[in-house]
Amino acid sequence: MDRKYIFESEISNLKNDINTLSIILVGSSRHLDFSKITNDIDIFVIMKDGKHQSREIKSVGNLEFDISYFPLELVKKLIKDKTQFFIENMTYSKLVYDVNGCGRKYIDICAKDYSKGPGKLTDDEAFEIQFFLIDDIKRIKTKTDINKCEINYLYSVYLKNALHSYFRLNNKWVPKDKKIFKVLEKEDETLYKMIKDLYETYDVNILEEIVSYIFKKSIDKEYINMTYKRGDDLNG
Repeated sequence: MDRKYIFESEISNLKNDINTLSIILVGSSRHLDFSKITNDIDIFVIMKDGKHQSREIKSVGNLEFDISYFPLELVKKLIKDKTQFFIENMTYSKLVYDVNGCGRKYIDICAKDYSKGPGKLTDDEAFEIQFFLIDDIKRIKTKTDINKCEINYLYSVYLKNALHSYFRLNNKWVPKDKKIFKVLEKEDETLYKMIKDLYETYDVNILEEIVSYIFKKSIDKEYINMTYKRGDDLNG
């Protein structure tokens, strides 16, 4: 069956739903070109009524549709909450159906918000994240019954938290996991090299250096030990 025909039929079915306000192609699907190999099509549908987001994955012929349905009130909330996956996908999208300019309105709002960035971490937020990262790393250094697999896993978790903070400290949206290292390689060669060294050696001291580099300042550990108590410590 012709892929373009399948696509147009699916769009027509969505249009015929009286609850549909807008149909939007997102991700790489915004550059849909049936003269090239196309298998997966990602679609956002803004609905007039409803309470929750729903997702439908369906195969028709040789095409797979990944359709996310968003009630209008949820769209407003996602934008208000600066939900990255929604704002980012709406910013880089193509409108294929719209009732009364609804989709265009929210695409423009998302694009404007996306250009402003997610907002920088406050000093208090940065301090709290750095404190817990330092505390978690310290636990690895003092723990004697931890195996290599567990250490490698924890390093990845702590590094991911630190990198998310790196982007937020610079008022930048966090790239997708599969793109994050390519972005760092272009934007911050020093940090990129430190991460490469970490994964080559799994040296906990390098992880500490990464945290220090990202936050650009150190915390008085003695002060923390006297002042803070982890919740899990209180529970034994």
